[in-house]
Amino acid sequence: MKRPLFIAGIVLLLILAIWLPLVQARLDAAQILIVPNPYRPNDGNGETGKPYNPADPTSGIIFTNLAAPATIKISDMRGKRVRNLTVLTNGNFQWNVRDDKDDPVPSGSYSVIIRTPTEKVRKKLIIIR
Repeated sequence: MKRPLFIAGIVLLLILAIWLPLVQARLDAAQILIVPNPYRPNDGNGETGKPYNPADPTSGIIFTNLAAPATIKISDMRGKRVRNLTVLTNGNFQWNVRDDKDDPVPSGSYSVIIRTPTEKVRKKLIIIR
């Protein structure tokens, strides 16, 4: 009689081992933020954005709560690619707000697609220079 209960317990543990990481990944994806948004680096208010400075981890645009490896694809509203970023560490990622040609990204509305190992998240970003 103990054998069926033991097998049922093992099956339950296997199901939880597979299911819980998937649920956690979905929760993590829902917590991904882009800050500040809108990004206003030149309005004199540090809470709405600061021009990018690699020595200041609060400058530029920050993507938070990322699970690595992740890719971030930023496009303008016409679908033209602005920047593709690769994130290799968990946590936050600081973007210098420059395009693939290393030019400053102009004011506008942007579409952001973030792919983590288990999720794809779509966000909007506004830049006001």
